[in-house]
This record gives sequence, C-alpha cells and structure tokens, in this order.
Amino acid sequence: MSTKKHGSCCLSKFSPKEYFDLAIRLRKKYDLLGILKAAGILPGGKYKTANIIKALRTGTKWTPDIQCKRDSKGDDLLFQIYLCVQADGKEFQHCKGAERSCSSSTKEAKFVSAESMTESLFEKENAATELEHEDAGSSIFEL
Repeated sequence: MSTKKHGSCCLSKFSPKEYFDLAIRLRKKYDLLGILKAAGILPGGKYKTANIIKALRTGTKWTPDIQCKRDSKGDDLLFQIYLCVQADGKEFQHCKGAERSCSSSTKEAKFVSAESMTESLFEKENAATELEHEDAGSSIFEL
C-alpha cells in the first residue's frame, strides 16, 4: 500500500499501520462483488453506471464513487469502487461525487473480471507505446 496516495489525507490521525488495519476492517464489512451479483450485475455485462451505484447504495446504505478506465476498444470498464469513510475512521459516509472518470456520454461501464481488465488495459498500453514509437520513426515495440 502506498501512503503517498492512499491514506495521505489522514496521516495526522493514523499511522500507516493503523490506516492499513482500518482499511482491512472496513473492507470486511461489505461483500461488494456479492452485492453486485445479487443485483444482477455480473462480470461480462455492460451496465448503466447509475444502476451500479444504486445496487451498491442499496447493499451498503452508502452512496459510493466509482471509477472507470477506457480499454483499447474504447469501452469504459468498471475499475474501482470507493466507499468513503468519516474522518475518524469509525463509519462509512456518503461519497460526494457519483462517478470518477466514467464516460459522461454513455454512462455505461463493462463489469469484467480482474484478468480481463488487466488484459484490456495491457492491450491499450501496448498500442499506445507502439504508436509513440511509430510517431518517432521507430518500429520498436516496448513492454
């Protein structure tokens, strides 16, 4: 876990170990995949982001944030689910925003397995790297 990104907002309240322990404890409160499955949101499908948020809000009683990543085919993939926590770390709270980086034009996201997401994002990264090298007059392909 990187404390430069995760937990940096509360370093004055928690040590990195305390923050990590808190994150583990809070993570165990909700089975987010089970909540999505119960709502009929399954890996392999494409869903309205509003329905993903509604399912998570129904299952947790808290409004989440979601983050999408665009794959090499131009599809938005559900990338992360955020449950916001009160400053004291004792309980969840509603998140301020409804979506992070999900397409505003379609408002839909594919829900894929971690393996599929890794492959899709890896393909996009490799395509971008290859294009950068072609633009520079080189056909070298880097990983």
